[in-house]
Amino acid sequence: MMGDPGRDPNPASHNPADAGVSSIPAGFTYFGQFVDHDITFDVSSTLDAATDANTISNMRSPALDLDSIYGRGPGLDPFLYVFPTSGPATAIKLHRGSNTPIGPGGPSNNGDKSGMVQQTNWDVPRMQGTNTAAIGDPRNDENLIIVQFQHAMLRFHNAVVDLLVAVAFAGDIFAEAKRIVTHHYQWAVVHDFLERICGVATVNNAMANVSAPIGSSFRMPVEFAVAAYRFGHSMIRDTYWVNFNFPKATLG
Repeated sequence: MMGDPGRDPNPASHNPADAGVSSIPAGFTYFGQFVDHDITFDVSSTLDAATDANTISNMRSPALDLDSIYGRGPGLDPFLYVFPTSGPATAIKLHRGSNTPIGPGGPSNNGDKSGMVQQTNWDVPRMQGTNTAAIGDPRNDENLIIVQFQHAMLRFHNAVVDLLVAVAFAGDIFAEAKRIVTHHYQWAVVHDFLERICGVATVNNAMANVSAPIGSSFRMPVEFAVAAYRFGHSMIRDTYWVNFNFPKATLG
């Protein structure tokens, strides 16, 4: 993987059984970026000057808690949220955005270009005038693929809220929805992403022998945050199949 960074050895094929095709689907590169933005955020260092590693502060919690989605919560970051005007007061959803429809796009309902339809609600919320993404972590608007992960998580939370309302959940709907979404995300990181990247045996060993309970003194190692985890940069491919309109899109 590191031998030819930024290159897809066999760009003509997407079949993992063919020589030169990664067994890790292309989207996991950007799911890894999404995870990174959930656990690390360095706002102090710069490429223009040397930085003492001991002075770098991580502005994210070193836990898979989706603060890149939920921010500091409805009380401190209300701009991220849609507060109910009727029904349960705790049925708080996340804002979603509306893209400008310029033609068919998004998923296809029949497996080819003719099945695509115009989509008007498939974006993150944005500020008028600047088009800046109004989300929990602005880095999740760095490219087309990662912003789709952000959008998917917004939709996921809102769908869980709707489900809890439908079953007349008696407790705090927002808190329960966040718990469900976060636990599903954590499961996907451990049992899908990490097992693909590190191998099942390595993940099982870590789960059995590493403990960092909530409230412990665990901190994100700077060697991991700004060095080791950047291995994902070597997984970037030349082109990506985004949809039937853009079968060979680049992120440049």
